[in-house]
Parts: sequence; C-alpha cells; structure tokens
Amino acid sequence: MCLKYLFLLFVSLLSSNLLAQSIVINKTNSDSQEKDLSSLQKIRFCDGAIVLRFSDNSVEAMPVSEISKILFTNISNSISKLEMNPAVKVFPNPTSDILKINGLEEETEYSIYNLNGTRLLTGKINSGELINVSSFQKGIYILTIKSLTFKVCKQ
Repeated sequence: MCLKYLFLLFVSLLSSNLLAQSIVINKTNSDSQEKDLSSLQKIRFCDGAIVLRFSDNSVEAMPVSEISKILFTNISNSISKLEMNPAVKVFPNPTSDILKINGLEEETEYSIYNLNGTRLLTGKINSGELINVSSFQKGIYILTIKSLTFKVCKQ
C-alpha cells in the first residue's frame, strides 16, 4: 500500500516535467508502450490496474499483473543541464532558513516546488541574493532556475 503512494508521488513530480519527458511501460508479454508525460494528466491505481488519463480526456487502463517494468525516460535531462552550467551554485544545502544563489549572469526567475509538484514560491533573483525558506516544513524540495533543477533539503 505504501509503495503505491510513493509511486504516485514520484509520478506526480515527474509529470510536472521537472525531471522526465515520457513513461515507458514494459508488459509481461514483451510489448512496450511509451507515453508522453506532457499529455498525461493523471496516473492512479484502481482495482488492480494502473489507469492513465490524458489531456484529450482519453483513458487507458493496464492490469498491474501485465506490467513487468515502468521506466521514465530523459530523467537526467535537467541534471545534464546543471552539469553544463557548473557556475550556478545553490547553498547551503541542506538549509534551515535561507538559500544563496551564486553564478547567475542576470536577474532570473526561480520557483520552488514540493514533491507533489505544487509550486510553493516563485520570484526573481540576482546572483548573491537569498531565498527565504524558513517557513517550509522539513523535507525535500525542487528549485528551478531557468532550465536548471536543484534538489534542496530543508532541515
């Protein structure tokens, strides 16, 4: 039961297009299906099946017993962007109250999301400025700055 909710939380984060672009479902009969996450509205478990609902209101259900593996493609896309721009630094991480951003060349928009994909904070920041996260609960958050993605731990 707990695994089901962990999976849904992970899919929610992925489907917000922060980390992945598509989901590949391998079936036990060696078939495989790839679905674009940008058109996916909801994934849920219902009566022993994974139910996919798309933005065109179409619905597809697959019995869990027929699924051998679920893969998320291009997960490292945002990580590779981060590695191509090592000048941008977010610290301290973990933090208890503030995040400092260095290495930005100009004023840049940022957003902070929880692991459900809900945007909690948004704004503009220049290099060397601080983001106050003291009101956040302890946990893991996702910080996006332009096309870069950072995992932030709040203590």
